[in-house]
Amino acid sequence: MLAELNEHEQMILKFIERYDQRNCRPPTLDEIGEAVGIESKDHISRDLKGLEEKKYIRRTPRVSRGIEILFTAEARRHSRTTRHVPLWGSIAAGLPVPIPDENGSPLDVIEVPRHMAPDGEQIYALQVKGDSMIDALISDGDIVLMRHQETILEGDGEMLVVWLRDTGETTLKKLYDEGDRIRLQPANPEMEPLYVAPERVQIQGKVIGVLRQIE
Repeated sequence: MLAELNEHEQMILKFIERYDQRNCRPPTLDEIGEAVGIESKDHISRDLKGLEEKKYIRRTPRVSRGIEILFTAEARRHSRTTRHVPLWGSIAAGLPVPIPDENGSPLDVIEVPRHMAPDGEQIYALQVKGDSMIDALISDGDIVLMRHQETILEGDGEMLVVWLRDTGETTLKKLYDEGDRIRLQPANPEMEPLYVAPERVQIQGKVIGVLRQIE
């Protein structure tokens, strides 16, 4: 999410946007100062530096009108309600399959409502292949939003992505701790659960939302 602006930064940015829309070019420091009632060019320069550091504008050094707007007022309002989340690849809800390493580069970045991906939480996305979770309303082609976690937080039945250490594979299932074994339960009555030793399982994340595309 973009950083908040102080009063002067807000005034200057709004003026730059209006001036650029009317004149198809950015204003000079003198024009900015006259419009917002600030005589000191040093003061204007400091505010422009603040806007640049907060990623609202980009400046070209030693160019009189070298200001490029990176975020308009509409884009700033939009950024408060959405968040960009990395899409790391696909995961089979039927059979375990490898997924890209989290240290690599995501396949894509998707925009999701901010209430589904709160700030301060490590959120990523995976596209589901298979139909073993259809009774949990997760179908082939859906995108699941995952919150990174490495332990069971809410007891048996959490819908988790787990990595099977010995095979290097990852799967999406409901997890049940049965003491000497872990049951990875599909949400499809036609499919059998997968039983594995606890030391084979590493939890990678919990499903917190589903994005479905309707054709």
